[in-house]
Amino acid sequence: MCVFCWAQHALQHWGARMGLERRDDKVRERPVVLRKRRERIKSEANWPLFYYKFNQDHTLANLIWNHKTREELREGLENEIRAFNSDRDLSGNALIAWNHHEFEVQYQCLADEVCIGEYYLRLLLEKEDSLDSPIRRSYEFFNDLYHRFLLTMKPEMKCMCLQAMSIVYDRHHDDIGPFSDTKYIVSMLERCTDRMERDRLVQFIFKLILHRRNVKDIMDANGVRILVDLLTLAHLHTSRAVVPTQSNVIEAGPNMVRESEKEWHYGNSGERKGPVSFQEMRDLWASGALTLKTKCWAQGMDGWRTLQQVPQLKWCLLAKGTPVVNESDLATLVLNTLNAMCKYFPSRDPDDAIIRPLPRVKRLLSDSVCLPHLVQLLLTFDPVLVEKVATLLCEVLKDNPAVSTIYLTGVFYFILMYTGSNVLPIARFLQLTHTKQALKGTDTSDIMQRSVLGQLLPEAMVNYLENHGAEKFAQIYLGEFDTPEAIWNHEMRQVFDTNANREVGSAHRRVQSQATQQHSRVVKLLKDVLDAWTKEVEKKPPAMSIDDAYEDLNLRRGMQHEEATVRKAYYRLAQQFHPDKNPEGREKFEKVSRAYEFLCSRNLWTSQGPNPDNIVLILRTQSILFHRYSEGELSASSKPIEVGVQVCMHVTRCYSVAAQFQGCRDKMVEMPQLVKDLCHILYFKHLTRLCLVATECVSSLAVDSILQMQLLQAGCLWHLLLFMFSYDFTLEEGGVQRSEDANQQEVANRLAKLAVRACGRLGGYLTGDLESPNNPVAQDALNSLLTPYLARQLSLDKPEEILKILNSNCETPYLLWDNSTRAELSEYLEQQRHDKLFGETDPTYGTDFVYSIHSKELIVGGIFVRIYNEQPAYPIENAKGFTIDLLEFLASQSELLSGMSSVTLSTADNKQLQNIVMCLEALRNVIKNNAGTPNSRDKD
Repeated sequence: MCVFCWAQHALQHWGARMGLERRDDKVRERPVVLRKRRERIKSEANWPLFYYKFNQDHTLANLIWNHKTREELREGLENEIRAFNSDRDLSGNALIAWNHHEFEVQYQCLADEVCIGEYYLRLLLEKEDSLDSPIRRSYEFFNDLYHRFLLTMKPEMKCMCLQAMSIVYDRHHDDIGPFSDTKYIVSMLERCTDRMERDRLVQFIFKLILHRRNVKDIMDANGVRILVDLLTLAHLHTSRAVVPTQSNVIEAGPNMVRESEKEWHYGNSGERKGPVSFQEMRDLWASGALTLKTKCWAQGMDGWRTLQQVPQLKWCLLAKGTPVVNESDLATLVLNTLNAMCKYFPSRDPDDAIIRPLPRVKRLLSDSVCLPHLVQLLLTFDPVLVEKVATLLCEVLKDNPAVSTIYLTGVFYFILMYTGSNVLPIARFLQLTHTKQALKGTDTSDIMQRSVLGQLLPEAMVNYLENHGAEKFAQIYLGEFDTPEAIWNHEMRQVFDTNANREVGSAHRRVQSQATQQHSRVVKLLKDVLDAWTKEVEKKPPAMSIDDAYEDLNLRRGMQHEEATVRKAYYRLAQQFHPDKNPEGREKFEKVSRAYEFLCSRNLWTSQGPNPDNIVLILRTQSILFHRYSEGELSASSKPIEVGVQVCMHVTRCYSVAAQFQGCRDKMVEMPQLVKDLCHILYFKHLTRLCLVATECVSSLAVDSILQMQLLQAGCLWHLLLFMFSYDFTLEEGGVQRSEDANQQEVANRLAKLAVRACGRLGGYLTGDLESPNNPVAQDALNSLLTPYLARQLSLDKPEEILKILNSNCETPYLLWDNSTRAELSEYLEQQRHDKLFGETDPTYGTDFVYSIHSKELIVGGIFVRIYNEQPAYPIENAKGFTIDLLEFLASQSELLSGMSSVTLSTADNKQLQNIVMCLEALRNVIKNNAGTPNSRDKD
C-alpha cells in the first residue's frame, strides 16, 4: 500500500473517532428531494359572512356586539396603529414586526357584565329557553360556574350561578354526568336562610334529578325530608287565587270561618309555655322572647326542635331576602321533584311483579313524618297543588303496605272537600285506596263494608268508582244525575260538606264561601212554596204494600221478617219458578222478583204518594202570593224548567236570529224597552241557561252602533263582567268528560266565554264574522274596568286565556291582578247592578273607575314601571313606543328638577323624585334589553 493511501485511511479512522465526516461522502449520501409545485391555498374562512355579521347587533349569551363595541374596537385599532407607526419611525432602518399576540381590546361597555368562561350570565339567564346560543364545552362551563358559586360571598352572585347551573345541567346533563356535590347542595338548602337562595337551590335540585345517580345522593343527604318540610310553607300563601265555587261542586257553609288556632308550644331551659297562635309567635319573636335556640313544638311534628329547625318559623321569622317564587309555586316545584324521583323507582318490574322491599323514596314519603305533611297540603285547595298531591299519593301508595292506614291522616275527608273541577287525579287516588283501608263499615252491602267511602258517599257513587273506573266517577261527581243508576246533585254535596267539616273539626278550611243572594221575606216564602210543590207532586205511591210483598214470597203477613229470611225465601221461589227450569212459571217468577226488589228498597216503604190536601193548600198559597206580590214571570225563585223561563229563552233566541237582518234591527232600535227587558233577564244569575241565551242575544244586537249604546245605558256591561268571574279553568284543564246537560259548571264556563265575546263586540274589538262598529265609549269603560292590557286581548277572540287571567293572580309589567282587584271590581259591579234597579247608573259607564292598588303605581305607556324594573327581561310589545313615553315623562318633570331645592323636600317632591329615578332605571333597562329591535315591532 502506498503512503498516500495509508495516510488517507488513517485520517478516515481518526475522523470517525472524532465524529468528523468527509464532505464528499456527506453530499453523496444526502437524499435527492424534488421541489414541490407551488399550490394556491384556498381560504376556508367565510369573510363575506363575517363582515355581514360584523355590522349587525348581537345579544347572545356568548356574544354582545353593537355600535359601542364596534366603536371601541375601532379606537383600539387606531391607537395600536398610531403606536406602531411611532415605534417604526424611531427604529430607523431596523426591521420591526407587530406584536399581534399580545394585542387586546378592553371593552369598557362590557365591564359591568358578569362573564364566566365564554358566557355572560345576564343574557344566559334572560334567554333561558332560547336555543340561539348553544353552550359549547358544557362540562368545563358548568365547573366554572360551580367554582364561582363556591368562591363568591354575595348572595345575589350565588343565586345567579345557581340559576345558570340549572340551565346548563338541564340542557347537557348527559354530557356533564352525575354531580359529585349533590349532598353538599342539599345541606346548603337545609342551612340557608335567604329566600332567593332557597328557591334557586330547589330549582337546581329539580334539575339534578334528571340524572338518576343524583337521586340516591339526595336521599342519602336526607333531602326528601328537607323538601317535604318546605311543603308546609304553602299554607302561608295568603294571596292565592280562589277557584269560583259553583253549584256543581262542594259549597262551603256560611259558618266556615278560618281561624288562627293556638297550636304552638315553646320553652327555654326546660320551661314549657303555650299553646299560642302563629301570630303570637311572631309577636314573641319581635319582642325578643323567642331566640334561635328556643325549643318549639306543634301538633304534627315528630318532636321538639329549635326555632331555626322549624321551616314555618325559620322562613317567616329568620329569613331575609326576596323570594323568586311564591309559596305555592315553591310547593309545586317540590312536588314535581318528588314525583320525578318516584318515577325512577316503580313499584313493579317489567314482568308486573311487585318489588320488595319497597323502593326507598316511597318508604321515606310514606313514613309517619312525611305523609301527614303531604296530605295536609290538600287543605290549601289550590288546584295545581291538589292535583299534584293526588298524583304523588297514587305513585307512593301503589303496592305500598302503608296504604291500609292512610285513612288515619284524614286524607279522604280533605280530598273530597276540594272545590275545583280537576278531580280526575282525585278519582284515581280514591279508586286505588278506598277498598284497601284497615277499616270496616257497618252497612250490609259488601262494597260498603270494604270501602272507606261507604260512610261518606252513597252506595251508587261507590259502585261507580269500583265498577266503572275513575273517569266515569269524576264525570258523575261533577254532574247532576237523577237516574236509576245514580242520584247525585249539589244538595247532596252540601250535606256531605257539612258532615265532613264536622268530622274534620280543627282543620282550617280555606274555601271561600259562595255568596248567597239575600231575598225578601215574600220571595223566600214563594221559593219555599214552590219547593214544597215540587216535592209533593214528585212523590210516588208504592207499587205494593209490605204485606203484599211478604205474601208473594210465601211469608206470613202482619209481621216483620229478617232480611236473611226474605233473601232465603226469594232464592227458593226463584229457583222453583225460573223460566229455564219451569217454562210455565214466568209470571210467578216476575211477581216474586218485584216483591223482593220492593222489600230491598226500604226508602219506598214510607212513601204514600202525593197528598191532595197539601197540593190544594200549596196552590192556594201560590195564588195569593202571585196576586199580591208578583211583578213579572221571572223571580229569584224561578226554576229553569218553569214555563215562564222556557218562554223567555225561546223569545230571546228569536231576537238573536232577528238581529242578523237590518230591517229587524231598525225596528228594535225603535223599541228601547226591548233592550231594557233583555238586560233585566241578566239579573237572574241562578238561571244560568237563560242568562247564556240572553248573552248571545246581547252579542247579536251589538252589531248595530245605536243598539250598542242602548245596551250600555241598560247596564248590560255590569252583568257581562260579573259572569266572567264564574269561570272555573280547572274544569277545562282537568281532563274529565263533561256535558252541559249533566254539569252546571260547564254551562257557567260557556256563559263566561260568551260574556267575553259580547264585551268584544260591544267595544268593536273583533274582526271577521264577529266584526261590529267601533265604540269608543265601551272601549274606555273596558280599559278602566278590565285594564288596558286585558281590553286589548279582547281583539284576539281567545276567551279562555282572558278568563284564566281574570280568575288567577298575575303580576307583570302590563298587568297587576290579584284577589284585591277582583274583589274591588266585583263590589263595584254589584253596586252598579243594584243602583240600576232603582234607575240610577254611572253616567261615565265606569271610565272613572280606578283600582286602589293601581293608584299607588307609576304607569307610563300602559306599563307598571316598578314591576318592569323588577322584570327587565319581560318582552315589551312596543319597545320604541315605551322608550318615547319614558322620555316624554322625564321631559315633563324637567321643570320640577330645575326648581327643586336640595335642602328641604316635601313628601310629594320625594315621591316625584322616586318616580323619576324609576323611569331612568326603566329607560336603561328597555334600551339594554331591546338593543337593535326592528321597527316592524313598533305600532306607532
